[in-house]
Amino acid sequence: MLIALGRQLEMLKSQIRNLDAKIIAAHRNSELSRRLEAIPGVGPRVATALVASIADPNAFRQMAAWVGLVPKQNSSQIMRTRCLLSTQID
Repeated sequence: MLIALGRQLEMLKSQIRNLDAKIIAAHRNSELSRRLEAIPGVGPRVATALVASIADPNAFRQMAAWVGLVPKQNSSQIMRTRCLLSTQID
């Protein structure tokens, strides 16, 4: 039984390596993903996941405001105000 589990573990490791290589290749082919990697704490895997998850590039500003990287914007037809950063980084 342990031998079978060992084989299964090696097969899963191989699949993970193959998928990881595909993610890195997609990252290298995506300008947006490479730009996102410039953000501290965002590596190629996170950047590629963000590009894959958010279909509309304009949504990145809203996501960045939600994370606290850029100021949040609250606006209406009457008044347009800019708020402080949504989170504080210590």
